[in-house]
Amino acid sequence: DYGRSITVWREQNGSIVNLWANRYTTQAGWGNPVLIDELNTSDVNTHRIAMDGDGNAMVVWSQHNGTQYRLWAKRYIQGTGWQPAEDISTSYSSLNLAVACDDAGNTVVAWNYNGDVYVKRHEKTSGWDATATALFMSTTYTSASHMTLDTNDNGGAVILWVVSSSVYFSVHDPANGWSSAASLFSHSGPYTYNYVTVTMDNLDNITIGYAL
Repeated sequence: DYGRSITVWREQNGSIVNLWANRYTTQAGWGNPVLIDELNTSDVNTHRIAMDGDGNAMVVWSQHNGTQYRLWAKRYIQGTGWQPAEDISTSYSSLNLAVACDDAGNTVVAWNYNGDVYVKRHEKTSGWDATATALFMSTTYTSASHMTLDTNDNGGAVILWVVSSSVYFSVHDPANGWSSAASLFSHSGPYTYNYVTVTMDNLDNITIGYAL
């Protein structure tokens, strides 16, 4: 809301692929690139970034630690700078993930592993949930794809993902937590859903877009 932005990219550095970020402000333009993945020993894979209206941001990425893929997060605090990276995994992570921030500075991250869908929240004042919430447990190990989510300023959130020919969802409200995952719609044709998107406004209204 104040002319600030942060871009994140992967860049080959010798034998590994690192994750970098750079910040832009209308007053100063682009700053100096910052190395995001402090592990710096293996390739960074999927990465996502989200920013709130005050210029705070959260970067999440998947990276192998020598034994397994883990999910990492690094927060940018407006006026303070980048915070240390944190391993937020509670199990193996995957290359399919999503992140969103609300304007109160809270963050929601979702990912899947072996078809199971997990979610974890970061509260601005208290930090990350101690454990991730399992929203969907696959019985077929079919990967959950096209994961997308959105938040509003009241603590609400919605997550959508695709399993085979069905779109699933779960909704969060501060009083009751996450709803049980449910199939929103499905089709019997030969194609899967692609480019699934979702938005949630401050009245908890949800809009969904998709393509086959």
